Amino acid sequence: MKTLCIIPARGGSKGLPKKNIIELNGKPLISHTIDFLNTIDIIEKDIVVSTDCDEISTIASLYGAEIVNRPPELSGDKSVVLDAVKYTLKVLAEQGRCYDLVFLLEPTSPIRKPEIFIKAYSVLHEFDSVATYTENQVPPNRLWRIENNQVRPFNENFDPFLPRQSFEKGYFLNGVLYGTKAKLLNSMNCQTVIPGLVHPIVIPYGDYVDIDTIEDLRYAEYLMLNKGNNE
Repeated sequence: MKTLCIIPARGGSKGLPKKNIIELNGKPLISHTIDFLNTIDIIEKDIVVSTDCDEISTIASLYGAEIVNRPPELSGDKSVVLDAVKYTLKVLAEQGRCYDLVFLLEPTSPIRKPEIFIKAYSVLHEFDSVATYTENQVPPNRLWRIENNQVRPFNENFDPFLPRQSFEKGYFLNGVLYGTKAKLLNSMNCQTVIPGLVHPIVIPYGDYVDIDTIEDLRYAEYLMLNKGNNE
């Protein structure tokens, strides 16, 4: 199946300036995701970086990725990645390039294992979409709401003081990988990068990192050096 891998990397980042190209273990952050995809040679795919930044474009090109320059209206703080994905598909379609599967890999989650991508590719023969999740360390029913200096349970139908074992587990999207069928993304009513029936791939806590702060960057360095998860 013809496969497209999109790496979204806009230039603006207020929490960690130039986040997508900040150095991680001697290489620009975005290069770890490009290199990871290049190591999976059993699946033929195109690798495209969607960006509004010339510096990111230059670095991504050096590591072997194609570039689709996104317009300013898709690059602001409130822009949603789905619009950037649809724009990328539109630009490539105008070049006569159409795809069966689309994967989205965020450069801020640089620690990935090849078997995760291969599994995601295989399950898309049966499911509409696939995404990676991690179990939240705090069960949802132990969360609290604070409003006007008042505290109450986030979910008032549950007692937050019950034993942890009595609570249902909660999971969050960790940004390592999203995948779906291109025809679903091209649908007019598509509202998410993982539409339809989604297959979850669970990644243990401590086997991934989502870099948003300098502390996250240091944690990523620790994981790579001490757990051998370079890509």
